[in-house]
Amino acid sequence: GALTATEVMTMTWPTISLFQSFEIRGIFIERFESFLLVIWTIQFFTTFVVYTYFAASGLENVFGWPVKKNVLFVGAIVYLASLVPRDANQVSAFSDFLGYIFIVVFCALPLLIFLLVSVKRRFTSS
Repeated sequence: GALTATEVMTMTWPTISLFQSFEIRGIFIERFESFLLVIWTIQFFTTFVVYTYFAASGLENVFGWPVKKNVLFVGAIVYLASLVPRDANQVSAFSDFLGYIFIVVFCALPLLIFLLVSVKRRFTSS
């Protein structure tokens, strides 16, 4: 029932592997990872729906397009983007790249905008 650090680094889904290692015979459900996958699917679906709605709502605010058409547009973009990675390694590399983008978008960009606004206020006030 336990995984070492080296095993975790080499596995694609270590949590599912850990759940598969537990086995209790004689109960109604013997495969606990089924519950884990059901919960993960529900969590993924609800998160995806919320993000899709926010993207469609943002497109409505920016361009004035109806939300229903925006949802179809966002769905098409997500589908086309899902065709790009060829394997799980490329998905993992893209995930690492998004981590760096997060730092730029949420740390460096607001700081840069703050500096630009403060410089602009100095020059317009004088």
